[in-house]
Amino acid sequence: MGIAAHYGCKRKLSFLDMEKIKQAQRHAEELAKKQHEETQEAQRHAEELAKKQHEETQEGQRHAEELGKKQHEETQKGQRHAEELAKKQHEETQEGQAGLASDMADLKQGQTDVAAKVADVAAKLEDIAAQVAEEKDADSKLRGEGGNKTQAADKPIDEWINDITEELKKHYQGHVCKKWVYPWGGNWMDFDKIYIPVTIDRDVGPESKPIKESLESYEELFEIKEDEASRRFILVGDPGQGKSSFCAKVAHDWCVRKTLENIRLLFIIDLAKVDKDTFIEDAICEHLLSDIEIQPTKLREVIKHLKQSIFFIFDGLVPHTTCK
Repeated sequence: MGIAAHYGCKRKLSFLDMEKIKQAQRHAEELAKKQHEETQEAQRHAEELAKKQHEETQEGQRHAEELGKKQHEETQKGQRHAEELAKKQHEETQEGQAGLASDMADLKQGQTDVAAKVADVAAKLEDIAAQVAEEKDADSKLRGEGGNKTQAADKPIDEWINDITEELKKHYQGHVCKKWVYPWGGNWMDFDKIYIPVTIDRDVGPESKPIKESLESYEELFEIKEDEASRRFILVGDPGQGKSSFCAKVAHDWCVRKTLENIRLLFIIDLAKVDKDTFIEDAICEHLLSDIEIQPTKLREVIKHLKQSIFFIFDGLVPHTTCK
């Protein structure tokens, strides 16, 4: 009886142990299942997060590619624009250089032509001087033969110089050194009130590479150095720059003896009013000395007598065929 009870108790304890074990197993299974579900949930969350990061990465790459493409297109567009601008500037530079070279060539040719005409005028002046000498010799021979003609042409040469000086002043002050207030007429205006001084540059140095040098005063043009037999110069400028007004300024200053005291006689000849076949002394007598009875031969004698104290200005030399 005691043995059976003991056995039954033992069996009962074993059954309880089995229940606990099963309960523990179920709890372990539930815990494992829960952990498995949590692991799967974590995996799904990780996969979604990785997918989202992958999509964001791809979106960023696409955005970067589009931005890079846009920047590349803008860079190419800027390069094309820069190339077109550089090409245009190069063409304009070449065109400007070609135009400048053409203008320089025309200017040089014009200076050469003017220099040739001035040399021609100088040669003709020398011919006049020679003719004056011949006529003077002829007059001396006539006087030696007993010719006793007391005419106005035989008065002393100093009187002729004074008469010519006064006649030139009257002509310049009445026709050259006064200007109309209006182009169609009106009152006269004194030259000093309207004249604007011009800047005169002269070329110094070698002819192949001259240097521009500004004059302090135009009187420097008329200063003859000790080693010079005469002085010749050409005043070059575009139409309207003041060449003729400069000639009038020189005439005005000579008339009032403001400057140019070393010049006894100043002849300003407007070549536009002189026929191309006219001799210089004939043009002077006709246009500048028409109110005094002086013959071209006597004028040549006066010119020969004064030598370096006389100055000729030819206005309008370039477009005119030089008179004889």
